[in-house]
Amino acid sequence: MAEYLIAKKYLGQKGTSTVKNSQGLSQFLLVGTWGSGANILSVYALDGSLLATVKKVPWSFGSRYDLFEQYEKVGTLKKAFPFPVDFFYIPSLGWTVSGDVKGHHYTIRHFKKVIMSMSTATFPTGEYFVLTIPQEKNAPLAICVASVLDNWLYNTQKEKCSNFKPGYTTN
Repeated sequence: MAEYLIAKKYLGQKGTSTVKNSQGLSQFLLVGTWGSGANILSVYALDGSLLATVKKVPWSFGSRYDLFEQYEKVGTLKKAFPFPVDFFYIPSLGWTVSGDVKGHHYTIRHFKKVIMSMSTATFPTGEYFVLTIPQEKNAPLAICVASVLDNWLYNTQKEKCSNFKPGYTTN
């Protein structure tokens, strides 16, 4: 069982960040941009080889993200219900994401088999997301799914904040 750490401020953000193991050694590079136009994030091995990629599907109803293992499309992540329940799924992989996505405590499963568990932890060096992944071969795709959910959460919170307009009254 492998544990990976990603600095809380870098998971769903644009730029480059490292994914470290529980001993603090770098394992993967997370490279990408989110925003208008280029919505793509890739996971690379430290030797530079591409392991997984996630791309936002343009012009899709709702938020949909295509997942690629190396260069082959393996699935599409989408929200399962149109109401505010934290449940996502990837039909072609048989993966479901359930739990408290807003609180960063959720699990990715393939039926009853756990693919990844997400939690948070605070260390002297800062706050981190802790990804517990029983099978290391699932790590690159699971990291992509976690980054999409964090980015989705960040954008939903940003939209709520930008819609807030205080009313000023003069008396």
